[in-house]
Amino acid sequence: MVRKLAVIFVILASLSFFNLKFLGNAVVDIGQILGLGIIIGLILIHLAYDQRKKLVSGFNIEISLVLLSVILSMFGAYMFHNQSFGTTALFQRATYFFLFFYFLYFIRIHPDDILKLMFWFSIVYAFLYLLQFILYPTIIIDCRIVAERGTVRIFMPGSGYAFFIYFFALASYFKTKNFKYILLCILMLGIFVLSGTRQLLGSVVFITFLFLIFTKQIKSKATIILLISASLIPLYFVFQEVFVSLFQVSLDQSVDSQNDVRVRAAKFFIIDFFPNPFSYIIGNGAYSPASDYGRQIVFYQDNFGYYLADIGMIGEYSMYGLLFVLAELTILLKVIFMKLPEPIKFIRYLFIAQLMLSFTGGGGFSLSQNVVAICLWLYLIDAYKAIETTNISKTDAKISNTYSSI
Repeated sequence: MVRKLAVIFVILASLSFFNLKFLGNAVVDIGQILGLGIIIGLILIHLAYDQRKKLVSGFNIEISLVLLSVILSMFGAYMFHNQSFGTTALFQRATYFFLFFYFLYFIRIHPDDILKLMFWFSIVYAFLYLLQFILYPTIIIDCRIVAERGTVRIFMPGSGYAFFIYFFALASYFKTKNFKYILLCILMLGIFVLSGTRQLLGSVVFITFLFLIFTKQIKSKATIILLISASLIPLYFVFQEVFVSLFQVSLDQSVDSQNDVRVRAAKFFIIDFFPNPFSYIIGNGAYSPASDYGRQIVFYQDNFGYYLADIGMIGEYSMYGLLFVLAELTILLKVIFMKLPEPIKFIRYLFIAQLMLSFTGGGGFSLSQNVVAICLWLYLIDAYKAIETTNISKTDAKISNTYSSI
């Protein structure tokens, strides 16, 4: 029970407690520090007192490279931008949640329990999203909220859990033919549409096509086409205004792609921003808005619209350097092409989506909410792989009927 509560608190801290307005920034910041303290404290306790055999991971090298690159980037911020080590250490704290990776492997929580937690976090996310959508312009979620594209776009943390459960439910339906999983898919798909984000919605639709094409549960290609048509047509009519607005935005931006602010921002942060060749390797470090380095970044944001948060992996490359991005790409490609355990084969599609979204939006490996979700996904892969290759009891992670556990 203590282990589960610790995992729940760390997930909540990584999600900034869903940015609920009544909590306030101070509570969220303290929560993140406490979450990291729990991770480090329990890792040290297990190192000192736990003599059990540790769960073997296939991602140790990549996670170690990520953490090493974060440390090296602190030198970049100090040498190239005169930002103190303490300041950089504070403002890169989201990346410290990669220690959660080791935390999970020490406590060895059952993977079915992880699935249940992710299910409930996705439900809470969907509930809060819909509640904020209905109550707008009254604000209960302290995040960026924009009324445009025929919808109210709410940029609240937690979409990674909704994404995970969407594909879990899709896979579960074709395994069990239980209609409750279709309802879960519809709920999450509705949230994706309401978000008004073309990259997210396009990725979901495209990867759903891939899933339906390659799933072994559907033999007939005609059936696939029928299923897709049957699901997309009513969805279009329900959210017609949103789709029309998204289509018009795409047309407007396709007229001159060279003037797309994201394209210009990417070129700037790759070509012009790095102060010297060595900074390409170790990065420039995370920035504080109060430092000279941070004020320089804010100047580019305010005057040119160049946001590091809008260019995904390129923004991470600018801050954390070459090793960070190489480790990130290695993890993504490894999961996409590796043989996955039967209960979570669908997780491959999550990493395809992550790769597709890597160059837009906040970086998948530099936001605490995404870091913790990715650590959970990687743990599920290794935990179910260990279960498939060993005969151990339920108390030591024996496999159960995953698809009926939620």
